[in-house]
Amino acid sequence: MVQALATAYTLSYPESVSGLMLLSPVTHPTIESVGWYAPILTTPVVGSLFTRFLMLPLGRILTAPGVRAVFAPQQAPANYVERAAVELLLRPGELTANAEDLAGIKAFVAAQAPRYGEIKAPTTVMSGDADGIVSYRLHTEMIAPMLPNGTLIVLPGIGHMPHHVAADAVIKAIDELAARQTPRPPN
Repeated sequence: MVQALATAYTLSYPESVSGLMLLSPVTHPTIESVGWYAPILTTPVVGSLFTRFLMLPLGRILTAPGVRAVFAPQQAPANYVERAAVELLLRPGELTANAEDLAGIKAFVAAQAPRYGEIKAPTTVMSGDADGIVSYRLHTEMIAPMLPNGTLIVLPGIGHMPHHVAADAVIKAIDELAARQTPRPPN
């Protein structure tokens, strides 16, 4: 979802963006699931009760399988859950905010998708072809040709977390993007 904000910012403030890197982005409305819990947590009263009384114990049970799914087919780095403080996401405020973001993402990207051709900054769009969270075909391969200065990179066998499991490829792509950046006028 951060990627959707990056594209929105670039569309709103094009003069302030000299290059854009999109990793496993959500860019288009699709029928993909946005998380089983989003509709529950965004329902008045029920969502608040569910968040405050059920999600903490349920979340603790589902955290490890959830992290495994996000990293699949690769493995999460050792001690990722602890080092990334994943359980902080189980706090009621964070859960609710995340659910609201998930519930609104399809409409958000539907509104901005027709404007992607306006993004003039050099942009690299990178995803893994084994991403089970965000379909690279429905997002990465859809947005890249819409971008006048876009570069598409699809990593074979990589899942949703290329910045963790293919960091060298991501760093190389960022370095190449930096070399293509549009100079910004001085302030």
